[in-house]
Amino acid sequence: MARLYNDGAGTAYDSANAKFIDNLFGWTNYLAGTKNLNGAFEPFNFGSAAGFKSKVDNSLAGEMRDCGECHVGGGLMEYMSNTIPTSDYTGGVSYDPAKRTSYRDVVFGGLFTAFNALIDVFNPDPARRGDVVINDYAQTGVMEMDCLICHFEGYDWEKRKEAVRKGEFDASRALGSGLATSAASGVQVTYDTNLVKTNASGDLVVDLSAKLSPVPPADNCASCHLSQYNVDWKKRGDMWIEGTEAHYGIGCMGCHQRKDAASPTVGTSGLVSSTTLGLCDPAKGGASPFDAMWNKLDKSQFKECVDCHAPTSTPTYDTYNAPNPVSAHAIKGLTDKIAFDKDGNSVSHIELIDCSACHIRKSGFTGGAFVDGTGADEEGRLALHDEPQVSRDMTNGVALHWLGGKLYSANLLTSFFWRDVNGLAAGLDVNNDGRTAGMDALLQTHVNDINLAAGLQALTKDGIVTPAEITTSINALKGNSLGTGGGDTGIKAYLGIDDPTNAKVFLPKLSFLMVPFKSSHNIARGSEAWGAKGCKECHADGAGFYNGTYPVNGNMEGKFNYSSAQAATFTKVNGLSDPSDSHPNVVTKKGDRSMPVQIITADNPYSTTAVNANATIRNIDRSEMLYEATFKAVNTAWYDETAPIMGATRPAACSGATSPFYCAAPGGAAAKAGATSTLGWLLKIDTTADNGATVVSRTKQISSDMVASVDDIITNLGATFTGGFEFTMVAIDTNSDSVNDALKITAKPGYKIRINAQCDAGPFGFAGSLYQADPIVRAAGTFAGRTAYVGYLNAIGSAPAAVIATVGTTDATGNPAEITVTQGNVALTAAAAGALPADKYSYSWTCSDAAGTSEGQSVTRAFNSLGTYDLTLRVKNLYTNEEKVDQIKVKVTAPAPAAGVAVAAAGISYNSPSAGYAIIPLTITGVTFNKVKVVWGDGNTNIYTTSDANFVLPSHKFWGYPAKKSFTAKVYVYNGTTLAAQNDNITVLFP
Repeated sequence: MARLYNDGAGTAYDSANAKFIDNLFGWTNYLAGTKNLNGAFEPFNFGSAAGFKSKVDNSLAGEMRDCGECHVGGGLMEYMSNTIPTSDYTGGVSYDPAKRTSYRDVVFGGLFTAFNALIDVFNPDPARRGDVVINDYAQTGVMEMDCLICHFEGYDWEKRKEAVRKGEFDASRALGSGLATSAASGVQVTYDTNLVKTNASGDLVVDLSAKLSPVPPADNCASCHLSQYNVDWKKRGDMWIEGTEAHYGIGCMGCHQRKDAASPTVGTSGLVSSTTLGLCDPAKGGASPFDAMWNKLDKSQFKECVDCHAPTSTPTYDTYNAPNPVSAHAIKGLTDKIAFDKDGNSVSHIELIDCSACHIRKSGFTGGAFVDGTGADEEGRLALHDEPQVSRDMTNGVALHWLGGKLYSANLLTSFFWRDVNGLAAGLDVNNDGRTAGMDALLQTHVNDINLAAGLQALTKDGIVTPAEITTSINALKGNSLGTGGGDTGIKAYLGIDDPTNAKVFLPKLSFLMVPFKSSHNIARGSEAWGAKGCKECHADGAGFYNGTYPVNGNMEGKFNYSSAQAATFTKVNGLSDPSDSHPNVVTKKGDRSMPVQIITADNPYSTTAVNANATIRNIDRSEMLYEATFKAVNTAWYDETAPIMGATRPAACSGATSPFYCAAPGGAAAKAGATSTLGWLLKIDTTADNGATVVSRTKQISSDMVASVDDIITNLGATFTGGFEFTMVAIDTNSDSVNDALKITAKPGYKIRINAQCDAGPFGFAGSLYQADPIVRAAGTFAGRTAYVGYLNAIGSAPAAVIATVGTTDATGNPAEITVTQGNVALTAAAAGALPADKYSYSWTCSDAAGTSEGQSVTRAFNSLGTYDLTLRVKNLYTNEEKVDQIKVKVTAPAPAAGVAVAAAGISYNSPSAGYAIIPLTITGVTFNKVKVVWGDGNTNIYTTSDANFVLPSHKFWGYPAKKSFTAKVYVYNGTTLAAQNDNITVLFP
């Protein structure tokens, strides 16, 4: 891009209070009270064509020819802010549309500013591409608001674009509308005399009534927004095609016409603080953290889905008889409070999920997958995004992401570009912004110039990317690395740097940034929405809603290979503790942490050979955009002087990839030292004297790029910061080896402290103090991270398991052919049906003995009828009503007789009662035996060998008869030496 103004840039550090102060417009150092002597909004002068070319890729004047192909004009494309004298303000001064001048009337003199100079990337002569051009607005005209681009039916967008590319700004409006047939310059056209005529006074007149529409036709909107290869196709994968949008029949303005159109309140101030739509502002939906289009006007007078489909009051605008889905949602259970918000409160699916997340179903067209910043496209735009190879089929191209704790749909667009990973202060300032550190991206104009000179193109231009191809581009970017004095053709020559000893080491790498651009079109009807087929349409393994593989590679699948030595991870998020190739504004459901997602493999500086010489871009699982591998949250607890904050042990400099410190030759390669720079680490500590009612934050950055130990950190921060505020900070030795290896922060008496969420906690060792485990707790269990929780979510729609586990005491899980049970009550147990809470399943037991139904995972059932029957278990997932069945055969047998010894039914016979003889018949049941012992009760004992269950004791003469007529006999039955049964009370009573 390009610097616009000479003032209002950067920050100033207030060391007395340990905080940074923004420099407001009109000031060069707001803290010191230093104003810009020439006033606020003074255009920054690059000094010369060479100075401009070395520092700019796309200036404001350049944007008019590039982005102006779609942007309707007005604002900074037509006006520049007047420079405001220092006498006219005391505090910061903001943009005021009342204090601006049309570019037609600005005298730039010999200045090279972002307002009047550009780098010509669209010149039809490739040899002239990259030239610095001064835009003469007297000849080009200005980019006024082109009303016709929206309101004129049949507007020719291609002709407008052709004119804008050449800087024929005034002419573009006449050419796009077809009123002119050609242009001699930006301010001279030849009108079509069939359309533009002269009246009696000699004035030009035109009758637009036949083609001028007060409501912009949808085709006009789609020309810029929703046609193939244009902006919302690229970012959001949205297209305006009949049959792919439920609202196609009402056109774009069916939703985007302001709700107060019948009696509008029109904003006229033009101030950035205004939240009132201007006369020509269509109402627009809410932006995400990745959009910036006058966001204060988001949702102003915009028709949300509920405004037409479920209004809470009588609408004063056209709802087009939109059907009310409330009852349909209720029938599907979507209004039941069975989900959970970011704070763990019970909410419905409707409250948790934006309408678009379920109702956007794309099919039959493509959308953007990549923006290739390594070279220009066919027209000359400085990145390639408008060709089939960098697109994807949108049928499977929608993902989800959290915004404010709510789920929204998105297209994941990945941009990749060249960066310099040398972060040393003495390194190369590869984008000439005055700051050498920070993994700067190369200026796209410089990349384009080098490509043109070397005969190279964007890496994806031919549809194949290989490590060898990347190496060729890297070598072209490097040139001979000697700069302007050494015949260099690489980046240093374009930066205007002479470096005869290659002291400013250039470390170019490819870097990838994946951004979820919120989708908002291609709405499907209810019958086609996610979940229309029931819970399992979303809640199932790989279903494709919140889980399943997302095609990051799109049409480059299997065609994009690189060496891990050629790539650099985009950033580290969460206090520089988690590597990520995703935008830092992609956040967790709670919103207090960035969602780290890596899509590439990149070497660390200590790698001596490529980790993967033929790496590929990783297609992620959709759930990676929603849930961290391990759930964490910001620790907001306060710590007093009795509980110091202890940092983790910091690995020593040059000890390996986990060390955060500067190393002069990581992996033995001095050229990689710049990739271990420590410049800019931010330490921020919250303090309080009243338990958090009042919080004062203390901040300081590491100002050295070569910090090599925790002692160096303390030295660099200085005594004022480490001891002059509400805390003390020291380096400590954690392993008693006389070498300090960690940091400790202790609150002073009367104060409490904590690590601020903006702190670069990772390199300082405070990530474990700033972030703590934050498992998700549900009725089904506690889930520590993504894998377990997604498994739980999948189980909601998964088929239940129907498994008869035990029948009585018999294990039934091995599917035996038959289980025998004894007539009577039998315990039945089913295995758990799945991962959901137990009350989300039903278990129903029936049997072909027609004895009724039993409900429950474990039941006791009566089997009263002898025979063989089918026992059936039916298990139902109560979310989905899906039912599974298990069945087994059960044989019911009579109970075995009880073990015992008894006198047979015939009873005792007295064969010679007068002599005292008796015969005792026995019935022995329920035991296996081989001996019978009888104690007669008269002092005699006999043992008989027998297995006869109806054994009759031989006739026995009872001694003591007739004086004694009653005896008690005892019978013992043995199986070997084991007593099996006995009867101690057999009465023998003689008559």
